[in-house]
Amino acid sequence: MTDAPAIEAAPVPAPVRARAPAGLLDLVWSALLILVPYELYPRHGVLIGLLLAVAAFSFFEANGGQTPGKRLLGLEVRSLDGTPCDGRAAVIRTLFRFLDAFPGIYLIGGLAIVSTKRRQRLGDQAAGTSVYRRAQFAEDD
Repeated sequence: MTDAPAIEAAPVPAPVRARAPAGLLDLVWSALLILVPYELYPRHGVLIGLLLAVAAFSFFEANGGQTPGKRLLGLEVRSLDGTPCDGRAAVIRTLFRFLDAFPGIYLIGGLAIVSTKRRQRLGDQAAGTSVYRRAQFAEDD
């Protein structure tokens, strides 16, 4: 027998089929963040709502790496080195949502996820993050 240290397997990013349902769940609350201010303030409500949505996504991902949809489905945003998502990365990936979501159905983001080795949408690539199943990190927390 040898006393060689065990080699830890690198975490595996979640596939688009795991990420898409979380995104749909997040669409519900984020749409409300945009629609409610619009109804209350038709002139500037959409802008207020978009700012609220950016702040909310950034807050959730910088504080635990999970939006409500990710939390419900056991997913988490992490840096590529496995460390928790920080505030800078959360803001970058959130701002890129506008590009990833084009043309309104996350077509660009979805294509990026399925075509990259680390399963990253454009926001993940810019921020140095990816989405993983939380169970892979349960021992670390």
